[in-house]
Amino acid sequence: MRIHRTLLSVVCLLICGLMINGCALFAVFASAVPKSEDAKYKGLAKQRVAVMPWAERSTRIDYQTIQLDLGNTIQSTLLAKAGEADVKDIQFPYEVRSVIRFQKEHPELEGRGIAEYAQRISGVTRLIYVEIGDFTTRSDTAVQLMRGAITANVKVVEISGGKSKIVYEVNNLRSYFPPKQKEGVIDVPEQAIYAGTVQAMGQQIAELFYGHIVEED
Repeated sequence: MRIHRTLLSVVCLLICGLMINGCALFAVFASAVPKSEDAKYKGLAKQRVAVMPWAERSTRIDYQTIQLDLGNTIQSTLLAKAGEADVKDIQFPYEVRSVIRFQKEHPELEGRGIAEYAQRISGVTRLIYVEIGDFTTRSDTAVQLMRGAITANVKVVEISGGKSKIVYEVNNLRSYFPPKQKEGVIDVPEQAIYAGTVQAMGQQIAELFYGHIVEED
C-alpha cells in the first residue's frame, strides 16, 4: 500500500511538472506570435480620398507646418499600403497642401461641421478629417526633458451625390515620442521630437484603415 502511494505521488508530481512546463511553453509560444489588428474602417479601397488636418490657431502659430506634416504622413503611409485589400487602389487627387489652401481660402467655414462642406472638395469620395488637439514637445516631468505628446480626433466623411455624411469617427487618439521614455529624454533636438511625434500619430491614424501588426510596448 505504501509503495502504491509513493508511486501515485511520483505520478502526480510528474503530471504537475508537465502541466507547469506545458503552460510555460504555451506562454512563450503565445508571446512569440505577433498580434494583428483589423482595420477599424474598411471603406477606402478604390476611393478618391483627401486628407484634411485641422488645428487651433495657437497650435498653428507654435508649429506652423503641423497640419501639412501630419497630413503628408497619413497620405504617404496609406499610399505605401495601396496594394493591400483594405486600401487597394486608393487614390489621392490632391496634395495635402492643396487641401490646406482650400481651408485658408474659405475662412467662413471655420467652426462649421465638416459634414456641412466636405462635398465642396470636388472629385473626392472620402475625406479623412483630423482635428489636432493638444501638442507638445516638452515632458511634464521637467522643463529640460523632451517628450512629444499629441492627441487627435478622426472623422471619415463619405461624399456622394453632392452630400456629405460622417461614416466613421474615433476620438482622443494619443501618441507619444519617444514612446517608451515616459519621463522624457535630454540632449535630443526639439525638431527630432516634433518629427517623431507627428510620425507616430500619422502612423496610428493610417493604421485605422488597414490590418497591421501591433507592436508591443
